[in-house]
Amino acid sequence: MAQDFETALWIKPDGLERRLSDGIPSLASLEATALHVMGWIDVQRTGMLTRVTLDPYAVRYDALMRLPDVLGTRFRGRAVDVALAHRGMSNSARISFFSTTAALSHIHEQVIVERGDLDQEPPIDQLAKGMGESKVQQERAVKPAALGWGGRGMRDTDFLRANLAEDALARPLDELEKALQDSERVARRLLGATWLDDSAEPVADLSTVLKRDEPDTVIYALHTMGWIGIEMDFPTRKRDLRSDLPARIVLDPHVVEMPMLKRLEGLCEDWAEAPGVITLVWWDGITWISECGSADQIAARARHLVTAKRNAFFPSTVQSIAMEPDRLAHDLQSQHRAMIERTARIWGARNANDGGESLFQELESTGIFSERTKLVKLDSDYEFRIAQYRSGRLALWNEQNDGEMVGRRLTDVPDRHLGLRVQQDLLSVTRRGTPLVHQCYGTLSTNAGPKTYSWTRLSLPIFSHSWEKVAGSVLSVCLL
Repeated sequence: MAQDFETALWIKPDGLERRLSDGIPSLASLEATALHVMGWIDVQRTGMLTRVTLDPYAVRYDALMRLPDVLGTRFRGRAVDVALAHRGMSNSARISFFSTTAALSHIHEQVIVERGDLDQEPPIDQLAKGMGESKVQQERAVKPAALGWGGRGMRDTDFLRANLAEDALARPLDELEKALQDSERVARRLLGATWLDDSAEPVADLSTVLKRDEPDTVIYALHTMGWIGIEMDFPTRKRDLRSDLPARIVLDPHVVEMPMLKRLEGLCEDWAEAPGVITLVWWDGITWISECGSADQIAARARHLVTAKRNAFFPSTVQSIAMEPDRLAHDLQSQHRAMIERTARIWGARNANDGGESLFQELESTGIFSERTKLVKLDSDYEFRIAQYRSGRLALWNEQNDGEMVGRRLTDVPDRHLGLRVQQDLLSVTRRGTPLVHQCYGTLSTNAGPKTYSWTRLSLPIFSHSWEKVAGSVLSVCLL
């Protein structure tokens, strides 16, 4: 019995208990009662795992508070397999965690979602009062709880209080179910729609590319492929898409690629003179949002959504959108456009496999080095260090002596967030092996405090030898 208690036990509100049935079918109902009515927690050792089974709706608060100590002492140092045994389900959903803390956090979150509050009355208390089951309350009081096992003791209650306050705002399950129903409704309306993908021509029939034109393939096209669905008032598979104003445009801005967005903007230009409005339906990560406006307004709104959602736009972060040098944005300044096109032509005419010496000599005559320019090289840690630097006409920091920047890592510049963003962009240039343009916007740290800038960065990969497949250096020019 003592051995059983070490490898398999029940956690009750008032203490620990050896397992009731140990798998004996005739006693299985006792386990169901313990899980779904009494709110106990089953903990047992199975191979290299510790398996924790509980009903997140029925589990008792006092039993849940004993779980971190049990896992941190009797089953310490073992991966945790969490089984959520929901009522009425024959099979429980299992998720394995290497970290005990992660397992406890997952259990905590699921209890909050299922019941609304760790301290809300479970079924056994409701039955005692003759209440039966109650629905999740829209507004619920939150009780801070020291849930979770840390390496130095219980987790900080202030931290948990903040987490619980946020979890109290979790959407009820009936709202989540409604979101799924909304997706099904949107998908069914798009059966037979025309699609914009990454090819030159619109996809008139989804089944020609994805084999089927069904709701599940529609959802896959929207959320995974990032395609844009165009719904017309009448079927137009044999007609030019530009000839009629569409009824609705549906997209998930989190995954829409820029070429698809540009094709949508081109269609909106064709629709600009047509009378009427278009409905834009987009996924905000929780539900579908419907808006309407003219073709010009739809194009502007779609670009904003894709830029904001796909690039995680926030006013305090630096954003950059990549462009090919021969496919520059329409709003780029004419002098910058001309300089980029001329520089890209010179780079293409030179092999740039001599460390850039001949390329730099030819670029000197174009005046490009009067701009904010730096040559960076990858070090042994695969980080960029500044080899040459010119601050140009705009000094963000104390750059009276450009030589002070030489030898520093990009991530060591005064604005570390900017350095990380630039390094990520330049790494993509080394992998490509061809020039790339980034249109950038964000708030930067300067000597005069945070300031917002909009600029364009041209990056040219530099190869030391003709046999190199990955550029070891990048010449980066910022045009402001």
